[in-house]
Amino acid sequence: MTPPLTFARRSRGFTLIELMVVVAIVGVLASVAIPEFGLMMTRAKTAERALVMGRIKQGVADLYLRNGSVPDGLSGAFNPALPPTNLKRMPNWNQAGWDQILAGMGEVEGSLYYSYYFYVWETSNPPLLLIWARGDIDGDGTPADKTIWYGRVNGMYTVLSESANPEDSGAF
Repeated sequence: MTPPLTFARRSRGFTLIELMVVVAIVGVLASVAIPEFGLMMTRAKTAERALVMGRIKQGVADLYLRNGSVPDGLSGAFNPALPPTNLKRMPNWNQAGWDQILAGMGEVEGSLYYSYYFYVWETSNPPLLLIWARGDIDGDGTPADKTIWYGRVNGMYTVLSESANPEDSGAF
């Protein structure tokens, strides 16, 4: 008759096979999770872009409603300044142009991945607004651009055209 296994003999640790199985499971989980995390980060960055571009349009529309017109040639330089990086940067909303369209609305808070630019052609028919966002969302040194052209018809800015470069096409 064999003696019963004692606690000391059973608690020697894991076998090599057990450790290899655990490492394989962790590897499979990581291979699924890491690309998904990158995709979620890209979606978050493009969501920021959509939010800020909408806020810029709203700021110009509010300026028009307050004053009855927008100064022709009103513009805001790229903010935060170029070149784009894949890191968040703090904008300066007190720059010329930006201070006018964000007056009374508060600022867009926090750091941003994209740099934003706008320009108003008040004397064209219909009056036009260009909003341009540029960022390096994947860190490869190639900027991702998105531009939206708006026309003001009956006091409302409506989208005339939208474009994004191929670098940014998978982010929508």
